[in-house]
Amino acid sequence: MADSGQSQPDDQMRERGPGSNRWTWVVLDADRNVVAGGLLVVLFASIVAVGSLLPTPAYVLLTEGDPHETLFNALVGSTITGVTLVLTLSQLVLSQELGAAGDQRERMEGAMAFRADAAD
Repeated sequence: MADSGQSQPDDQMRERGPGSNRWTWVVLDADRNVVAGGLLVVLFASIVAVGSLLPTPAYVLLTEGDPHETLFNALVGSTITGVTLVLTLSQLVLSQELGAAGDQRERMEGAMAFRADAAD
């Protein structure tokens, strides 16, 4: 009992997806290495353009602040963030795998019964 006023969905992904065909081609069909290389070239060109338009000597950038403190802050921040993320994901995966204690007891009893049957 489908409503006759509604149209059927298109058969092709290209017909269903919003946006241009160029974007769909880049996302689905383009060579990933070429796309990544293109993005790298654009990033490099923009950094070179900013560096040539706003020339600041590297000596000034490195001697203005304390580079050791900046590096240490970045390393500590990234380490804390990384450890927190890894522990959170590990806890999520383990909680899904292990389940409740009663379920684990039943699984263990089943495994032990199977081993006893296989040994006989």
